[in-house]
Amino acid sequence: MPVRGGGLVSETVLVGDGLLTGSPAGTAALPLRPADPAAARLLSPGSLVDVVATPEEGFDGAGPPVVLASGVPVLWITGTDGGTTSWPGTTAAADEQLVVVAAPAAAAPELAVASARGGLYFVPKGVPGPGP
Repeated sequence: MPVRGGGLVSETVLVGDGLLTGSPAGTAALPLRPADPAAARLLSPGSLVDVVATPEEGFDGAGPPVVLASGVPVLWITGTDGGTTSWPGTTAAADEQLVVVAAPAAAAPELAVASARGGLYFVPKGVPGPGP
């Protein structure tokens, strides 16, 4: 797996059986397609983000943006470093840019549908700090 220069490598950064290690029970790893791939490249594994969906156009126009998940950790970002890092089982062309997050399983269906529709933005919230 290619790693950015100066980046830290830990078990939770690597894709495989340990991808969700340390996550609460009932957590799902969700590959989501960002509305703005250039902005998604500013994220890094371990960052906490809010996943925000743009509203659908309705009869009365667009409503306010909707926060679908708050403070979820980024696990993996594909399409970085010239597209050399692919989600396992796909090609770089198939997943030009995906952001994989660890989200509560209850939020997975809504996040998956929103990703398929497009219009997902990732708002950085920082990185997890040390426990109390």
